[in-house]
Amino acid sequence: PITFHSFIQNGGKISRYHEKTEEIYLVELELLVSLSQVSLAQRDTLLRQLAALLHVMDSDIQLRALQGHSQLSTVLRFSVRGPDGTLSGSRLVSVLRSQLLRDKTDYLLFRALRVDTALCLLRCSGRGQCDPITKECVCDPFWTENLIRRYLGDGESNCGKVFCFVFTD
Repeated sequence: PITFHSFIQNGGKISRYHEKTEEIYLVELELLVSLSQVSLAQRDTLLRQLAALLHVMDSDIQLRALQGHSQLSTVLRFSVRGPDGTLSGSRLVSVLRSQLLRDKTDYLLFRALRVDTALCLLRCSGRGQCDPITKECVCDPFWTENLIRRYLGDGESNCGKVFCFVFTD
């Protein structure tokens, strides 16, 4: 886990100390359904479907949050316990992307729109930075996303190709 510490100062003295632990194991699954349309029974069905897809027990899926993302989508935030502890978020994302966004797009009760780790872990091919809000790479000058890798490869945002245009009269 990654731990963040925050201090609140009052006149030079620390008046309050707060520690927040954010695990790198959390996965966000954005679904095409409004939060108001998701019942408890449907939520439980989604968790059972994820467990079956990942070949784990239902009780191994740990729901952390179910929140509205927009008027049309909901984000399910969860982690998965394995035999040796909590499974890596990046590994789960890799498996779920290939399953839910390519092979089994109609497997879940609601259509999956996006699968990401809760924290931005993209390396951006070493040529950019990962935006923590959009979880997309913001490429360095003169670099752009390799769309072939993005849409036909592993599905990750990246900064892999440089384009140079020379205009002459």
